[in-house]
Amino acid sequence: MKLSYKIAISALVLAVFVSVYGLITPNQPVVAKDKGVLKEVVKIHYKLPFDKNYKKPPFPGKPVVACQETTNDNVNYWGEIGWQMPNEGLTYQINYKTVPGNISDADFQQAITNSVNTWKQAATSLEWIDGGSTDVKKSRYDGVNLIAFGSASGAIAVARTWYWTGTGEIAESDIIFSKNLDWSITDPNAGDCAGVDRTYDVQNIATHEFGHQVGLNDLYDKAYQDLTMYGYGTMAELKKDSLGTGDINGAISVAP
Repeated sequence: MKLSYKIAISALVLAVFVSVYGLITPNQPVVAKDKGVLKEVVKIHYKLPFDKNYKKPPFPGKPVVACQETTNDNVNYWGEIGWQMPNEGLTYQINYKTVPGNISDADFQQAITNSVNTWKQAATSLEWIDGGSTDVKKSRYDGVNLIAFGSASGAIAVARTWYWTGTGEIAESDIIFSKNLDWSITDPNAGDCAGVDRTYDVQNIATHEFGHQVGLNDLYDKAYQDLTMYGYGTMAELKKDSLGTGDINGAISVAP
């Protein structure tokens, strides 16, 4: 192939790229026509009690060490992050190779399905699609809405989301569970604090993380400790499997 022909092809590809996404250089943010700037936000699900060496958000009063039974999940309060899910929903993919050995692939998949269904029951316009498995291990902007176990910066789990500032629509969102913690799955009907001792329950934590994809923010005041979007988690906790009043009305408020 002649050099001039190669240059012409390269110029055409660049022109198409620029027409769709705008000109991008190493010192510029990702910009798309009619969508705005691509912004990244990371939401961290903190452990309770805290590691003294780990940076923690504001907490009014002494941290609770053990899981607490629900006393009031009728609190009608929620926080909004500023994005919403696409009308067509999000297709997620699971890296089953990262799932702890004590949890079967089938059980993990079912726990994830249960979590998304909890939110879909609250707001029927919300949609998630199981896109099967992936070999992707790390969270990055790569076209994969990843669910995996990996580094979570000392937290229980993190939700890493990219969204367009012009439309408020999610472009991509990953959920990473800490690979350094012990995990289990327990029937949520067993009770608010009936999970396996000294482990974090997958469905309990996943339901909270999917709440971030919905567009709901963490809540840190103790008044909201019985809501799914309470920003702290404990071992053996199952009560985030079901939504409180604020979670439900928040989902309805921000759903596409």
